[in-house]
Amino acid sequence: MYRMKIPNALVVVATFFAFLGRLDTVSAGVGSVAKCSGQQVIYIEDEGPLEIKCTKDQNLHLVDAYGICTEEFVKHNRDATKCDRSYELDYGFKNYCQTVFEKGEPCVLGVNLKESHPSRFVVGENLYCKEGVVFVGLYHCCDKVRTDIAPGEEVTLTEKKQGNITPRCPPGKKINVINSGQRGNILCNKGFVASTLSTTSSMCNGKEMCSVPYSIKPSLKCGTQGASHFIRYTCV
Repeated sequence: MYRMKIPNALVVVATFFAFLGRLDTVSAGVGSVAKCSGQQVIYIEDEGPLEIKCTKDQNLHLVDAYGICTEEFVKHNRDATKCDRSYELDYGFKNYCQTVFEKGEPCVLGVNLKESHPSRFVVGENLYCKEGVVFVGLYHCCDKVRTDIAPGEEVTLTEKKQGNITPRCPPGKKINVINSGQRGNILCNKGFVASTLSTTSSMCNGKEMCSVPYSIKPSLKCGTQGASHFIRYTCV
């Protein structure tokens, strides 16, 4: 289904509506946030199922998604030629996955599935690999609608490394950071989380709202590779 390249016009339209979605998450009332369900690492060797963890009530926020030759992946060559599949994966989520969600089923894409099937998702077509291909990436799922934070509720916010995270609480309540960190994809940091709890706590605890950039230490050195950061907190 996703063998063909998406027309440029569709890419522009998809990007535009994604931008509008981001505006919606920023413009809602004070104390409400678009809650996220965490970060997900993509790692598929050659062929296999990829279950998208987002639901029909969430947006898929892609950090990156691409194929890389196994021999380059093993050498940890960040500068190797890659097959970017971000637009195609986003397109697949907004189209194929939504039809599956309407049936009450999870969305599972068949990465490099040999048989013809609506779930088929081809990776690495333009790569000339000797030892196969690895599909890697990073994404997170956030609610489409901003909602208020209930007393004692733990909330997770996630953002790409290019953007700040802005935790906020209802009037009269203060931020209490439980955990925070940065995560690169498999090629950058093997998907591990680098803690930023100490710095984020000092920046946000006791405030109704704060803004945290990705650039705070440790600031994973991922170069052109995708990375994101997150904050989990309550309002007290």
